[in-house]
Amino acid sequence: MVTLYIAIVFIIVLSLVFRERKGNNTSAYLMICFGLMLLLHTFFNPEFSDNYFYKIGFAEYKSMSFGEVLKYNSPSLKAETGYRVLCKLISYITSDWVVCMFVISAIMISGYFITVKEYSSICWLSILLIMTGPFSQSLFVLRQHLAMGVMLLSFPFILRRQFIPYLLIILIAFSFHQTVAIFFPTYFLYNMRRTKIVYILLTISFVLLYYYFSFILTYAASFAMETASYSETYFEYNSTYGSNNKMALLMVAILLLRILLLKNEFFKEGFNRLCSIIVLVGTIISIVGIGYLGTNRLNMYYTSLAFLYIPNTFSYFRQKGIRFFACVGYFLFTLFFLIKNAQETNLEGFWFFHG
Repeated sequence: MVTLYIAIVFIIVLSLVFRERKGNNTSAYLMICFGLMLLLHTFFNPEFSDNYFYKIGFAEYKSMSFGEVLKYNSPSLKAETGYRVLCKLISYITSDWVVCMFVISAIMISGYFITVKEYSSICWLSILLIMTGPFSQSLFVLRQHLAMGVMLLSFPFILRRQFIPYLLIILIAFSFHQTVAIFFPTYFLYNMRRTKIVYILLTISFVLLYYYFSFILTYAASFAMETASYSETYFEYNSTYGSNNKMALLMVAILLLRILLLKNEFFKEGFNRLCSIIVLVGTIISIVGIGYLGTNRLNMYYTSLAFLYIPNTFSYFRQKGIRFFACVGYFLFTLFFLIKNAQETNLEGFWFFHG
């Protein structure tokens, strides 16, 4: 954890230097920050927590034939076909687990780098929110965050309404972790016409979904998780250990602030609309998923994108002073919970706003 905190402090100092600079300086700043993330993700501790089993699985995939890798999991690691194939391809080059970690990290970090460079309104805030949010969890939750890094590459195709490339990206991400399927409807929501009838129907649907959530997810678990043999606890209701209402309240607050600041631009064509849809869906899942054991994991594909929709929202503060203090305040808010949860669980159980 000390290494992670040092990296965050370094990026804070670097952000103070580059915050108001543009052009080539911004590109250099992004390359330094994401280069640091790549190194940290690779060498933080290749055997930390779940990574130990990933290491054993990598060695076992190396000893298996390519045909066996396509059909079967290794004895020690249950994983989707895409992840198994990736490990097998890497094993043809090296048997060093650290090299495999580097490749996985590079794919994951590239998704963040490209997305922040292209779409972030406040790059320094995006980077800091990545560090206090998805990055810390990705240090040991490899497959799901690998899927998320790939999923981020689908954004241009959503905005350009290019369904086939979007579908291919999602399928690749799905081959790394099946939970990415929850993000699939985003393309269609982005292309949905903004009419009162649609909103009324959606409202009714989500109200019904609230009452039948358990029934729907029980069968979804049996179908969607069969290939990778996931536990159906993702979809079990447990008021004691399931997700609580803190994330739901946070998402509601962000949604209301976004409506207040953006006004008529809330559904403006382009990245504004995409961010608004992400916040809306993330809010709905957070509310209807209160008490479910897997809500935070499944909703990660929306809530972890705060590194994009928070800068996009805060950029609409007209006064620079207010905008800056809002950015710093939100970062400190997330940093507090990172430190709090890491102290309580030694990082391994880090789930933002869980418990």
